[in-house]
Order: sequence, then structure tokens, then C-alpha cells
Amino acid sequence: MLTVLGTTTLDIFIRGVDAMPEQGDAEFSNRSLVWLDRPVLPTLGGNGANAAYAAGALGNDVRLWSCIGADPFGDMVLGWLKNRNVDTSDMHMSTSAGTSTTVVVTDTLLRRNSFHYPGPVSEFAPTARSAGTGHGGDCLLVTGYPLLQKWRGEATRHLLREAHSHGVRTALDIGPMIGPPVTVEELEPLLPSVDILFCNEFELGEVTGSEPRQGARWALSAGAQMVVVKRGEQGAAIFSAEGSTQIEVPCFPVRAIGTVGAGDSFDAGFLYAYDRGSSSGESARFASAVAALVVSAPRGILDAPDADAVRAFLASRDGRQE
Repeated sequence: MLTVLGTTTLDIFIRGVDAMPEQGDAEFSNRSLVWLDRPVLPTLGGNGANAAYAAGALGNDVRLWSCIGADPFGDMVLGWLKNRNVDTSDMHMSTSAGTSTTVVVTDTLLRRNSFHYPGPVSEFAPTARSAGTGHGGDCLLVTGYPLLQKWRGEATRHLLREAHSHGVRTALDIGPMIGPPVTVEELEPLLPSVDILFCNEFELGEVTGSEPRQGARWALSAGAQMVVVKRGEQGAAIFSAEGSTQIEVPCFPVRAIGTVGAGDSFDAGFLYAYDRGSSSGESARFASAVAALVVSAPRGILDAPDADAVRAFLASRDGRQE
């Protein structure tokens, strides 16, 4: 069983805008109305929901600890998650705040403006239910950590420590770097109970103030067993406490339609493969394939692949120069 702790958001993409509208008045007018040549796309968002959805698509038994509003948007995201057999029975349902929502407006030059309503994330807090992190052979992923206001620091340290003490493999993703910054002093106490630390180069640099190799070595010296640095188009780099060699894993060139959910689906793919006995390098290659299929799919994360589709993709790339 994979347990994912993180945020859930409804993302709404408005694409193909010729020009951003002028400020209008209370009525429709030609100068304040923008015609679109592409449909508005609602999709699943949030680090926790994306990772859980991608893991469910791969075939993992997965449950999600997160928060949504008791509203139509919440019903929509629940429907998507349940279609991938994600256990949502422990979701926090807010009656005082609507489901977290992000509206992203992109013009024809791919410049974006985003409008975000955080929803009930500020009231999402540890409960007695969240003490049940599983047992040996299970896995816990904490993702979207900076956004989990009432989980940051001691609550997450306790959760990871309890899981670790019961033989649960633990993973922590420290992105995105939004909100109060994550510091070395905040992160260091968590790392002795972290088996896999996920981050990208920017996030690791923001926390440690150093380049990726040095930052990864600091995290390993603080107690993490493995650091997986996601590098976008340059693939991934893996640093392990078991050896001093950095493993480089290239990405798969694809025609990306969007990048939302790439990092979350990478996390899900890595844990899926690693928990089934793959090496860290093999797991990163599998994860990169999952991410490539997500970013090149028409609906992004909602088209997250099953394990057979990932294996077929990898087989098709064997022998090619990546």
C-alpha cells in the first residue's frame, strides 16, 4: 500500500489567448471579452492528488490524505481519483472552504497568468487517522510539503519517524518552493527518517544554498538514504548513501503539451518500480517514461499510463539514442 500525503487542486487551463483582456466593467463588452479557439480544460491538480492518481493508474494500491471542499469541484476530483481506485476515505472534507482551484491563462506566446484559491489547505491538520502509516512493505510519500501549513516541521517529522519505525519506506518531496521557504534548519530533523528525498535542482538549491551535488551530499550526511534530483529535460541524478557515485539518467524526448504533473508522476513511477525490486537507476528510467507519457498526453495527468503502457514505451525506446 502506498499512502500519499499532499494537496489536491482542481486546475482549469484557458489556452490560446491572443491577448490578455483589458479591465472591463460589470457588463460583457468587446474590449473585455476574449474569444478562445481551444476548449477550456479542467483537470486534476495538486501534488498529492497527481502522485496518487499516477500511482493508481500504474496499478498500485494507494490511498490519499488530502483536503477538498464539499462542493461540485470536490466531487469532480473525487470522481477522477476513484476511477483510478485511489482510496479517498480519509480525505478531509471542508464545509467552510471550497476546493483548492488554480486557473491558468496562457497566451499564444505561452506566457501564463495564474489565479489560485488555496481552499481548505490551511485547516488540513494531522489527526488520529494519520498515525496509521502502514507496516513493513508499505510506502509513504509526503509531497507538496511547503504547502502543508499544519504538517510542516514536527508533525511531518513524527509521521516519518513512526512510519520508518514500522518498516514503511518513506519518501519526501520538498517541492514546490511556494509559501514560507523551507530552510536547512527545518529540513534537517526530517532526514534521518527519509529513505528517498525527491527534489529538483532549483528546490535543492533554494534550501541548501549550494549546487545540486553538494546539496545532495548534505542531505545524505543529515540522514537521507537517497536523493533523487529531477532535472527536467536533462533527466535525473541519483545520489545514494551506499556509494559515492552519482547516477545520471537521461529523459525521453517527447513533444510536451504541458508540464503540470510531470514531477508528481515521476515520483509515483519511481516508487512503483523501486518497490518492485528495480535498481535506483532502473526506477528513474521507468519514472522518466511515466513523466514523458504524462506531459505528451492530451489531458496530462488524467491520461497517466498503466504499467503495461510504460513498459511498451520503454521497449520502443530500447536501442535508440536518447
